[in-house]
Amino acid sequence: MDNPRRLMKMRSEDAVDRISKLPDNLQESILERLPIKDAVRTSILSRKWRYIWTVRERLNFGEAFASLIPKFAAKKYVRIIHRILFLHHGPVEYVSLIIPKGVTADFIDLNSWLLILSRKGVQELEIDVFGYLETEVSLCSSLFQCHSLKFLKLSYFELKPPSDFCGFFRLVTLHLLHVTISSDLLSSLISKCKKLENLCLIGTSDCDWQNPKPLVISADNLRTLEYKDDDIRSIISKNLPHIGAIPLGQFVNFSVPLPVVDPKLYSSFDPFISLIGIEKLDLDLPLVKPLDRECPDRLPVILVSLKSLKLYGVRIFKQEDIAFIFCLVRSAPYLETLHIELYQESSYSLQTVQSVVECLEVAGRKGNGLGKLVSMRVGLSRNSYRWDYALMFELIRVLLCNCPVLKSLYVAPDWEPEQREAMKLHWVMKLLKFRRLSSDAEIILC
Repeated sequence: MDNPRRLMKMRSEDAVDRISKLPDNLQESILERLPIKDAVRTSILSRKWRYIWTVRERLNFGEAFASLIPKFAAKKYVRIIHRILFLHHGPVEYVSLIIPKGVTADFIDLNSWLLILSRKGVQELEIDVFGYLETEVSLCSSLFQCHSLKFLKLSYFELKPPSDFCGFFRLVTLHLLHVTISSDLLSSLISKCKKLENLCLIGTSDCDWQNPKPLVISADNLRTLEYKDDDIRSIISKNLPHIGAIPLGQFVNFSVPLPVVDPKLYSSFDPFISLIGIEKLDLDLPLVKPLDRECPDRLPVILVSLKSLKLYGVRIFKQEDIAFIFCLVRSAPYLETLHIELYQESSYSLQTVQSVVECLEVAGRKGNGLGKLVSMRVGLSRNSYRWDYALMFELIRVLLCNCPVLKSLYVAPDWEPEQREAMKLHWVMKLLKFRRLSSDAEIILC
């Protein structure tokens, strides 16, 4: 008799709701880690659990949430977000909102949502419509009332800050992806965000696309800048004393003295004193204007802080590109990582190969400033001709001879699938014959 009673007692003890007895802050922490849908479902567990989810500080209406809503239930999707926001109590730290395919602009009430979030002191906000909407959405004035924002990411919107907008006083990071905004308004927006440190502009377009104006970037605290623009509009940089990284993507015309190949040309640009503070630099070489001139051995300024350099679209068959590579590395005495992505159009004549090899030899003998380089990657872009690697081999050979402390060299030839096995053995045999200045250098084929 005792055994069944003892067993029943043990089962009843196992059935005790231990989670409900946890302190409120632990319960809230548990709910923070659940998807928003599951967190809301906990409201049916008991009276105590009914409103716990309403104080969670992170609301993620991202891809996982959007995938739960059928494509034909656009009104339901909007209604659920409405209900969650209106029932929510307390502050909101982070909100991610994706407008899925099937939800039209007529259904979205961004003005009400943003007004609620502005009152809740939202600090991080991401809104993405993925370009699904038939008409471009113009963000309402409620966005510019979110004065607590520290992180803002907007995708596929038209942005028109009001004339009396004084800026986001706390904003540290701003990402604008495929956003339509005039150069004047964007310049004003950036300059008014006094604490802005990280700026990413990808695919932004000017409202007046027929007569685009230069984009003036003036930000006292800016440390990183990423700019990839399908609509070419020049950038004028002003007052960037703390810039630490500049990734410049395709279709960009960047009006700063880099690379500058002529002292007279250099003096014609706005002084970019902050160039000295750059720690990471990404460049798409074919779009750098001064490459069509004779390249000097070094830049007029020494990039004393530059640690990472990525060069895309390097036309290995052009001597000016080769000269520019070594011009940059000579100007960066403390460079630690170097990434070179090569582009070649076709196979080259023996005369072209010989002239490029001579150019590489001359550049290598001049001393190249790679004394601190520990990691290097040399690859071939996907749209390149892949049946002639002679010039790529020569570049690798010269670089290996000039890197005394190199630890690793990653080589990415991007072979065609049918080439891979045969080419791999050929490359290994070829690379093993190259002299290495660093005895610790390891070559890895990717």
